Amino acid sequence: MRRLIWKAPLIIALVTFAAWWQWRQEAKSDRPGKSVGVSAETIQKLTGSWQAEVNYPGRGKFTEQFLFQPEGGTLYGTASYLALKHGIEEGRIDGENLSFFIRYAETAYNTNREHKIYFWGTVADGQIRVRIQDDSGAQPVEFSLTKIAVDEQQSLPRQP
Repeated sequence: MRRLIWKAPLIIALVTFAAWWQWRQEAKSDRPGKSVGVSAETIQKLTGSWQAEVNYPGRGKFTEQFLFQPEGGTLYGTASYLALKHGIEEGRIDGENLSFFIRYAETAYNTNREHKIYFWGTVADGQIRVRIQDDSGAQPVEFSLTKIAVDEQQSLPRQP
């Protein structure tokens, strides 16, 4: 009987840990950015092609194109930076707000370096107000995306 008495607290501790672990996993799956808190209307507003004329300080003016394919609270698609398409990574939708980043490689002085460009946006009045920031700490750039009609999408030039 003495051998069993010291095992009871250990068993209780293990059961408590298992219950806590299960609760923690369920709490993670309920975070914003999943399908919780994202309306069908917001998903419909975001879905499709968008574009903007963006003036980057020291780099010039470019026509940037975006393709958004939301699924619940996750944002998939492509985003252009300096007129080159990149895949959206870690795309999230939370209410009327979206965020994601893209990666690109740069070669300078025989050295390759990977960069990230971070995007934050808010859907309002048929547009998406976007703010971007690169990983080097350059000044943020702000612009508004407008949705491209289906017939306009077919006439756009393709990027190489």
